[in-house]
Amino acid sequence: MAIFYQVPRREMGTFYTHIGWLAFCPVYISEPDADEPTLSARNWVPEWVLSTAGMFQVAMIQVIGFFDPNWDPMLKITVTGKITRFRHPDAELSRSGRGSSEHVSGTASP
Repeated sequence: MAIFYQVPRREMGTFYTHIGWLAFCPVYISEPDADEPTLSARNWVPEWVLSTAGMFQVAMIQVIGFFDPNWDPMLKITVTGKITRFRHPDAELSRSGRGSSEHVSGTASP
């Protein structure tokens, strides 16, 4: 449950980069442009709300697929914003293995 086992602050802005909604459940999203993004219920939202939202979406997909067999089923994930509040200054360094010149050098570039 996201009440007892919350997403740690070190993963905000590094692993989970965006926030959004899956049906009626607020979620954290990792790699929103990927074919299968990782979702986690936001902190203080019980995990069963995310499960219920997923079941609701799957039920809608099955009903639409019954009436239109040529329809390509997909879960609708609404991305509402980017997580910037908890971004660690070395977040890019830890994700890619190398930092940008802004993090390496303290001098201003021309």
